[in-house]
Amino acid sequence: MRLKDLIASDIDAVFINTDDFCDTHTIEGKRIDCSIDNDEMAQLSGGEEFGIGESVLRVFAKTSDLSDAGLVYKGYGSHIEIDGDIYTVTDWIENMGMTEIHMVVPTLS
Repeated sequence: MRLKDLIASDIDAVFINTDDFCDTHTIEGKRIDCSIDNDEMAQLSGGEEFGIGESVLRVFAKTSDLSDAGLVYKGYGSHIEIDGDIYTVTDWIENMGMTEIHMVVPTLS
């Protein structure tokens, strides 16, 4: 078995496994199995000196699940709805069958 095949099987068996690592969320009206991380980058949020902070969110999903649902690359500054909340995309990274989406939503401190 090739390394690419092993990685593809790990995506389904490990990373996009709703029993262990992910849950089903609604992204742009489509139900997608994904993992959401909302505190990994929280320490990188700035703006405390101005009384403005940012809520930071990262979504990890299988690239083919997103594309099968009609969800494709959104560039910096685009908006995306996740579980009824609107976020601004700061980065969209596709790598080896997985997509990582970085987003922020401005909040008052």
